[in-house]
Amino acid sequence: EKECPDAKYSKLLLDTYHDHQDAQTRNFAVLGLGQIGGDVNRDILLREFDKGRKNQDMPWCALALGIYSFTRYAANGHEAPDARIGDTLTDALEANKDPSLIGALAIGLGLSRATGAADRMRNLMVANVAKQEMAGYLCVGLALMNDTLSVEAIRSVVAESARRDTLLQQAAIAL
Repeated sequence: EKECPDAKYSKLLLDTYHDHQDAQTRNFAVLGLGQIGGDVNRDILLREFDKGRKNQDMPWCALALGIYSFTRYAANGHEAPDARIGDTLTDALEANKDPSLIGALAIGLGLSRATGAADRMRNLMVANVAKQEMAGYLCVGLALMNDTLSVEAIRSVVAESARRDTLLQQAAIAL
């Protein structure tokens, strides 16, 4: 890809992500890289995801990769999902147990339309209904990738969520 016209902004966002003292500012900077898109930013986001700290950097990089994928697909609807992004996020889903990271990975995978992760996401969702937030994000991630095979599993989560308001809301939205 040629030099992105937004390269100077991407550099500023990356520098902000690396150096700013405020965590929220860093997080929004990395999301901005995903929104701008381009091959250079894709490679940066993959690299940052790989070297990120599980509880701080990886969730935001996963979301940024999802935003990158979704934005790219919205601009070029005929494009296939980015296999490298899907594989990277799927491998992380397999390797991690932290509920907040799994939630971010679920949204990133959904936005990336990485349907190869759907079975694993569905199994995690059903097995972790007690972890409301994580199960809810898994529901939403499956819906974002339009995994129609998950409809019955999400319905069962709704049926089990009578006293779990957050999960019930996210599962209903997913349906």
